[in-house]
Order: sequence, then C-alpha cells, then structure tokens
Amino acid sequence: MKIDGIDPLILNRVKDQASKHPLQETERSEAQQTRVQQQKQNRAQQPAVETDKNMLQEVEEAIRKLNDTAEAMHLDLRFVIHEDSERWMVQVVDIREDEIIRELPPEKVLNVVAQIQSLIGVLLDARR
Repeated sequence: MKIDGIDPLILNRVKDQASKHPLQETERSEAQQTRVQQQKQNRAQQPAVETDKNMLQEVEEAIRKLNDTAEAMHLDLRFVIHEDSERWMVQVVDIREDEIIRELPPEKVLNVVAQIQSLIGVLLDARR
C-alpha cells in the first residue's frame, strides 16, 4: 500500500509501532504494593463526610492559589450566563484596563448554539 506524500520509511516505523504489544505495568516493589494497599484500605475506612470535607478543603486551597496568581497578573475571572443559550461562559478580564482578554466558550459560539436551538424549536415545535 502506498500513500502519497508519506515517506515509506516513516510508514514502516508507524506499522512497527502499531504492531508492538502494549506496555505492561512495571513491577512494583513489595513496599510500594503494601503502601498502595494501605492507602486503599484507609480510603475505604474513611467516612464519606470526611472525604467530602477533605475534597472541599483541597478545592478551596486550589481556588485561593488561582486567585492569588490571577491577582498578581492583574487578571480577573467572571462567570456569566449567556442569555440566549442559557449556558455558562467564563471571561478572563484585565483588571487594569477592564478589557476582556478571553471567553470560554467564545460568545460567538454561544450565539450559534442559541440560533440552532431556536431553529430546532421552529422545526420540531419543541425545545429541550
């Protein structure tokens, strides 16, 4: 089989790599296996409430770090609901100039989503 524009040597390398067996997990030492088993047992013994509290503390710590970093870079995050599509949008804003640097997802995309939803409503006479 010949594919135009691809060097046969490269194609053979790709075929060789595809035919190789997947890598197997490396052997763990007994100490590592024991530690992993203890961690699994500790997780199973912890009540769900403690796990939720720990997770909440981790999230709060991560948010604090993100806020500190954003403040140092003079950036702000704004969470906005797009009116037409009713979806969340995150805006990265330069605090000094009050200028939107980036939107996730972009507003143009959400406008298209809203138009598609309205067309579906017209075509099917129902909206989800």
